[in-house]
Amino acid sequence: MTENDLHAHYPLYHSSEPSNKDGICPICNIYRKPNLDVHIHNCHGPLLMREPRAPEFPAFAWVIIQSKVTGKFLMVNEPAGIAGGKPRYWLPAGRVDEGEGMIEAGKREALEEAGIEVEITGALNFMNDYEM
Repeated sequence: MTENDLHAHYPLYHSSEPSNKDGICPICNIYRKPNLDVHIHNCHGPLLMREPRAPEFPAFAWVIIQSKVTGKFLMVNEPAGIAGGKPRYWLPAGRVDEGEGMIEAGKREALEEAGIEVEITGALNFMNDYEM
């Protein structure tokens, strides 16, 4: 299996397995702990599909999406390696990339994780837990 094939294959067939939290990377043959699936996503496969470098001052965006028609809220599946060993359902969320604003990050995360374009209509909360 090529590096690009593994990048596409792994989240489809192995991300829900509790054993994928850590392990030996089949590409670089190094034991990765934790989050083997995150390592494969960010270190192997197409460069354009990898996560960008973490910003110096980290921020995280969660997106609450409610259907105007049904009133239901959208949840997305998180792979076992990210969700502590068991696949779970969460709100679309993720790190704000370097040079990106909170609104752009929320829209990007909704598109990446749920496959839908959203309009951000407000902010519920801002928290700061950063120690210098």
